Amino acid sequence: MQKSETRALDMLRSVRLHGQPRAAAFPANSRGGELYVSINTGIGNIERLSGEQAEHERNFREASKRKDGAEDFLEDLMVSINRTARSMSRTTPGAEEKFRLPPNRDGEMWLAAARAFATAAEPLADEFVRRNMAPDLVDDLKARILAVTQADDAQAKAENARIEATADLAAAIRQGLEDVRELDAIVRNTYAGNEAELAAWESASHVERAPRHAGEEEEEPPAPPTPPAQG
Repeated sequence: MQKSETRALDMLRSVRLHGQPRAAAFPANSRGGELYVSINTGIGNIERLSGEQAEHERNFREASKRKDGAEDFLEDLMVSINRTARSMSRTTPGAEEKFRLPPNRDGEMWLAAARAFATAAEPLADEFVRRNMAPDLVDDLKARILAVTQADDAQAKAENARIEATADLAAAIRQGLEDVRELDAIVRNTYAGNEAELAAWESASHVERAPRHAGEEEEEPPAPPTPPAQG
């Protein structure tokens, strides 16, 4: 969760606490009672979604780490194949051209090159083996390619799940804030003229602003309930 979302959740919890001892003033069949129920339900949804978001974030980081490791493992073998192919040029003309390494670190480019390496290496496997590369060179290369593609799929799946959970969390917080804005007028109507109760409500429905440090831009806080119109 972002800090602004955490502060919004803290406010919703305060609003829930505000309503608990005042339930008699907001019966279940009133709009105020419905909103307090909605806020309570929303808090549960936010807590659940924040947990899911954190889990998907962990999964994404772990999948990214596995992908990086798989790509490094694949590139190590490709570098060895490239080096060996260059040494074969005297007896196997054109070998060096078939096993050129990509010019940059782009993962998709390396993966495409690896597939081309696997195809080109099959008829030349004996020549690679004669130069002390492993007999299962081609199978090993294909296995490393598969490991990269599987890690890439896992990363994409985790990222999509993280994005979906983040969007659902934002929607749940937005719903909670909308409930509080609507409830604001009802509470003020209920306690009109009661300064102590109005002060308690304002304290409960207030969203704390993030502390601002030198050189940092202040994070935009969630919008607070609309203040009462001045007569």
